[in-house]
Amino acid sequence: MTAIAEREFHLKTDPLARVVLSVEAPLMDGDDFRCDYCIEWPSGAEHGHAFGVDSLQALVLALQRAGADIHASMYAKSGDLIWIAEGNGLGLLIPLPGT
Repeated sequence: MTAIAEREFHLKTDPLARVVLSVEAPLMDGDDFRCDYCIEWPSGAEHGHAFGVDSLQALVLALQRAGADIHASMYAKSGDLIWIAEGNGLGLLIPLPGT
């Protein structure tokens, strides 16, 4: 996987542990575009993707889906996951209801 963007998170309970989100460039997939992402958890990798009618939509939807996956994780729900410093939030896109 060749990432066009990455974000690294840390765990408060284990300063050496990392969670890394990597996003690939959107590529044509039939008539649509597909954007893949990977979340490297301490327990292993989780791969996902999103489709869009153009590359921008595929990228935005992949970022929203990855953001939702990370926010729904046990690490985020427990407050253990941090970005930069505690209290900064995670800086991720999450889909709004009804969008």
